[in-house]
Amino acid sequence: MSNDADPLANAVDHLLRSVRPRLDLAADDAHGTVARTRRAARRGVLITEQAWYQEQRDFEVLLREAIAYLARQAVDERAAREAAEEETRALTARMDAALAGIGETLGEVDRRLRHLENRLRADALERTRADMPARGGSATGGSLVPPLDDFDYLAFEERFRGPEELVRERQRHHADRFTGVEGEVVDLGAGRGELLELLRERGVDAFGVDASAEMVALARLKGLRAEHSDIFAFLAERPPASLGGIICSHVLEHVWPADHVRFARLCAAALRPGGLLIVETPNPKSLIAGAINFSCDPTHLRPVFPETLAFMLESAGFDPPQIEYLSPVPAERRANPVTGEPPELAGVVAQINEAIQRLDDLSFGDMDYAVIARRSDD
Repeated sequence: MSNDADPLANAVDHLLRSVRPRLDLAADDAHGTVARTRRAARRGVLITEQAWYQEQRDFEVLLREAIAYLARQAVDERAAREAAEEETRALTARMDAALAGIGETLGEVDRRLRHLENRLRADALERTRADMPARGGSATGGSLVPPLDDFDYLAFEERFRGPEELVRERQRHHADRFTGVEGEVVDLGAGRGELLELLRERGVDAFGVDASAEMVALARLKGLRAEHSDIFAFLAERPPASLGGIICSHVLEHVWPADHVRFARLCAAALRPGGLLIVETPNPKSLIAGAINFSCDPTHLRPVFPETLAFMLESAGFDPPQIEYLSPVPAERRANPVTGEPPELAGVVAQINEAIQRLDDLSFGDMDYAVIARRSDD
């Protein structure tokens, strides 16, 4: 198709040819602007990268300096710690040496004190033995309450202390303690021989001593070893450290209070080091035992307070004794607390029950006690 034949097409073509130079110029300008923008951006990135690298180098320098500083600090602290540890070791060594010296000094002082105590105990024992003739010799020793004329004490014990089966059951735990004891065991105040029978059953080498000829004869009828003697005379004549064990049950309440210390010293002298002593007697902390039942026996003098007896034994050369309370009062004889109270009286009833319990413990506490002690090894 000819351009002359199509005026509209010719007009459009002319228009395009006239506009194209301007579009080309605008395109050139736009292209130049983009190029310039790209070049500027590249320069900015380069500048930014150069600044970031500089900051990174500065940070690395600071980090190296900090690490070096911390390393120097660690070295200094380690040196200081080692110096302190060395000083501590030296101080500990000096303290150990000082404590060893103090220990040796205290040990020497302790040995001297024990030697002095042993001398005092030996002197006291010698005075006790020297005083024996003045107290009536070996028959009664002037220590036990003289027997009542025509008083059947064997029948009295049967009725008021209990039959042999009951007494044997009460003493069973004592017999168990002497199982395996080295050396002879003596029952001071052996009575009818209930404990001696228990000891024989356990293979313990035991014999009894009693001031009652009737009791000794009864024990011998059972095939038991028994001697007729006052316990103080027996102990005074016994070779030192010749017994492995001593038991004395319900005897000291028959002895004058002044002789309790003498009894403790004589037992300490007769027992070997480590030897076992058991003393049983009525409990004065129980009113029914210390005030009511105690007065039943006309040969009783006065109860022996548990801690007092323990103190006497420890002073005589025994290790700190153990006090064991025995023979509890049957529950049916004890006081019963108040029950079934209305809620509004609960606080009052609780106070009343507490008071009842305290009075019950005081009135109906265990009727007997035993002091268990071992002869000191020193």
